[in-house]
Amino acid sequence: MIYKVTYNQEYKRVIPAVLIDSRGTIPAIQTVGGFELKAYNDSQVALVTDTVIPYKIETDTGNLAGYFNVQTKSETRAVLQGYRLRPAFQQFDSQILQIITNFIASNEWQYDILL
Repeated sequence: MIYKVTYNQEYKRVIPAVLIDSRGTIPAIQTVGGFELKAYNDSQVALVTDTVIPYKIETDTGNLAGYFNVQTKSETRAVLQGYRLRPAFQQFDSQILQIITNFIASNEWQYDILL
């Protein structure tokens, strides 16, 4: 399967959507009610700050596979802050993680920094 990484302009909607879909695989929210789930989702969205660039991972046909965030340390250095895949894509975890690693190592994220 072919995956593409794109800037996640709609991260306030994408992150909760992926988390809700992945609820059964996240111990912190497996059995919580709606209010606790919303609080958890809001806390994950709040991790996207001025120094964090949100991305989404999609298949070549446009299906959402997951999201990840890149924490920028400077204009030339960044690290993976966190990522989550939807359950249907968990089996491709190592392949997708390699794509993310290559994306960060190749400095492609630099095109999305606002100076």
